[in-house]
This record gives sequence, structure tokens and C-alpha cells, in this order.
Amino acid sequence: MEKIVRILSQSPLATRQYIDRKTGTEKVMNSVALHLTDGVDNFIAEITGERAVNLPVLSTSTKSV
Repeated sequence: MEKIVRILSQSPLATRQYIDRKTGTEKVMNSVALHLTDGVDNFIAEITGERAVNLPVLSTSTKSV
């Protein structure tokens, strides 16, 4: 099911180190959390990897029309 949502807020880019279980090497996971609403419900989404790194930072200023 698809919904049209509005982004209420965006967290800063978070970087976490972890050990890959298959190879035993240390890797880095990047993520950004988004607080979303469809006008009725609020929910959280997480974007990871290169998409999180390349995600533009949203403006914190909002104006009413």
C-alpha cells in the first residue's frame, strides 16, 4: 500500500561501526531517520547506506501558506 507522506523532521547522519559476521572485518553503517506523517498517523523511517550519505539535509525552517 502506498501513501503520500510529509517529512516532519530528519535526524543527522549517524555512523555506526560493526563486525561483519561472515568475514570478521569491521564495517561502517550509515543511517538517517525520518519522522513522517500522512496527516493521521506519525511514523519513523530509516534510510541506510549510500542513500543516507547522499540524502540532502532538509531545511528546518517551515512557513505557513
